[in-house]
Amino acid sequence: MKQITPITNRPSRQEYETRVQRVWRKAVERGFDAYVAMWLENVYYLSGFVYTAQERPFFLVLKDGQASFVLPRLEVDHAKEHTWITRIDSYREYPAVAGKGWADALERGLGSAKKIGIESTLPSYVREAIGRQTAIADIIQECRLVKSEWELGRIAYAAEVADTGTQTLLENSAIGVTELTLYSAGRNAMTYKIIQDMPQVNFQVTNIVAAVWIGRMSAMPHSTPSINDTIQEGQPNVSLVSLQADGYSAECERTYFVGAPDQMARELFETMMEARAIAFSLIKPGAVCGEIDRKVLDYLRAQGHADHILHRTGHGFGIGSHEAPWIAEGSEAELQVNEVVSIEPGIYIPGYGGFRHSDTVWVSPSGPVCLTESPVELDELVL
Repeated sequence: MKQITPITNRPSRQEYETRVQRVWRKAVERGFDAYVAMWLENVYYLSGFVYTAQERPFFLVLKDGQASFVLPRLEVDHAKEHTWITRIDSYREYPAVAGKGWADALERGLGSAKKIGIESTLPSYVREAIGRQTAIADIIQECRLVKSEWELGRIAYAAEVADTGTQTLLENSAIGVTELTLYSAGRNAMTYKIIQDMPQVNFQVTNIVAAVWIGRMSAMPHSTPSINDTIQEGQPNVSLVSLQADGYSAECERTYFVGAPDQMARELFETMMEARAIAFSLIKPGAVCGEIDRKVLDYLRAQGHADHILHRTGHGFGIGSHEAPWIAEGSEAELQVNEVVSIEPGIYIPGYGGFRHSDTVWVSPSGPVCLTESPVELDELVL
């Protein structure tokens, strides 16, 4: 089966131009004369530009198949240095004197366009300022679903970094070791690898989480571990490594033990692994996301764990660490070739512990390909 080679190079101008044309075709199909994006992830997808808007609005405008920026004068030189887009309509400041504010610059950027497509996240005050016919259509997110070959390579690299973080957490785990020690070791190892591999990394689109939900805390996956929590013998622990490396994301999570687990933990681990295997068996182009989740959760319910399910089977990766497609019972979306998803069914026993592996998985033409390669079997995860 084909594998994805991790890459660290920046995208070409052609990569960005191809993305813009894909989005523009969708805009034209919906009858739009222009499209306005403001959400950082969507702007980054089409331009490679990262900014901190704060009180000064920042827009990417698509019109006549071309991309342009509307941004404060403060960001003009920054944009010229770090993006391929050359047309910029700037405004002086916020607040600004009459005729020189962001709404005036946006008006210039839209020109004679009459029907404007907008993101669902666009603030209402911007929609009001546009003052023309607008319609919500998340066409950039639609295009982001299916990854290019370049994007797959960058996600594969992020998965490689996730494996580095996971291995570091496992290697540093021992009875009495604190959360602070594990967190520091994991983050340091991942940061060092990224800097070594990508000296020009943009830390505005680089985020790292490397921690362990220790013992009973592992049954509360969205809780916050205490830095003073310590590894105890035989307890279930869940390592969580999630990152965005220079713009693209991946994750790897593992249930593991320091010292021999008891029989209950062994049985829960094996049930989790069977649910995981069911999920992997169902990942293929054309599979309905809601059906995948239903079959996985039906298995867990049949094993007596209806009250121990806290979340869906998976979600998508790309620029975001949580994005569509959603492998959840409420989704009617079908998986497509070159989407990337997580597989992470879990079992959570209050006061005892959680059991969950999570992997970053490419939906290839022939089925799932796991991009994260950390150990998965119980005998590998009893340290």
